[in-house]
Amino acid sequence: MGKWPSRATLHRWMTGSVQRLPYPDHCRILEGMFRGWTAEQLLQVAESSHGGSSPQPKTAELVEALRQGLAGPEPQATWSVPLRRDAAGSTRISTLPPRLSEAMHTVDGDVAHDLGRKLVALQKTLRLSDEETRLLANLAGHVVELSVAVAITIDAAGGAVATCNRELLNLTSIPLRRLPLEFWFKHTSRALTIWATALDDHKVMIQRTHDAPSMSKFACQFAPAIEPGDTARFEYRCTGGCFLDELYWRQTVPRPTRHLTLNIRHEQASLLRCSAIEEMPHGSEVVATDDILWDYEGGDVTMTLTRDYLHSNQALTLRWEIDRDPSSS
Repeated sequence: MGKWPSRATLHRWMTGSVQRLPYPDHCRILEGMFRGWTAEQLLQVAESSHGGSSPQPKTAELVEALRQGLAGPEPQATWSVPLRRDAAGSTRISTLPPRLSEAMHTVDGDVAHDLGRKLVALQKTLRLSDEETRLLANLAGHVVELSVAVAITIDAAGGAVATCNRELLNLTSIPLRRLPLEFWFKHTSRALTIWATALDDHKVMIQRTHDAPSMSKFACQFAPAIEPGDTARFEYRCTGGCFLDELYWRQTVPRPTRHLTLNIRHEQASLLRCSAIEEMPHGSEVVATDDILWDYEGGDVTMTLTRDYLHSNQALTLRWEIDRDPSSS
């Protein structure tokens, strides 16, 4: 429209002598060229070389971490800054934040940039800290479990109802249409029955893939698919399992999990002892017994165990012993 910046204006922009922000249309174009930066941030005076580099905007910082993760997801996802390999094959720490020349090439349709914007929006919704948001960005290329809550109610005869509530975050570049899962019990009273309930706009359907007397492998299918950067909340329930002799529940962690809660309610029972073990990805074990919260509600005993920032291929096992007839003791 004949309103491009003059040479004098460009000189002021480049030398840091801007007294006020440019015209709104110029600001919009600048922010379109340098995705993740505001016009105000672009026109700030950089610190001197001996004073350290100036802080980069949050979105640009996340975009670079997301772009690196999407380009080559770490085989073992971890809640920390991942090690990356450069062209020469040597390892280096993921660079956060990016250089300006890298941030300026983002365009509409750039998956990493779209994920970055959604991640910033999710941070506001879930009240995540900046550090936790960066940790999520470093998991790009993986499906992340924001929360997993497993609740098991066991009646006096040992029959159980297991309910699992999950919230997923898709940090891959493709829509997520199905999630493989499984239930396993040492004893069953009948064939395992499983059904799912959606807790948001996604519909959920159970697809049984393998059934054995005490185990069922299945997948939750989503319609519509969970798009990159989006979340989904759903719940599924299983009946038919029994707790008879050994009383324990082993919860596997196939994906990075931000928060896991395991709640056991054993009806008409008195607790004698309980213990918990957290299995690490490399095979070692960590005792988590001190983290168990237990109490009585009427004649029922309840046990709750929570863990945060679990890695893929971990597991959490809760064991307990009860007096099945408290009145006789």
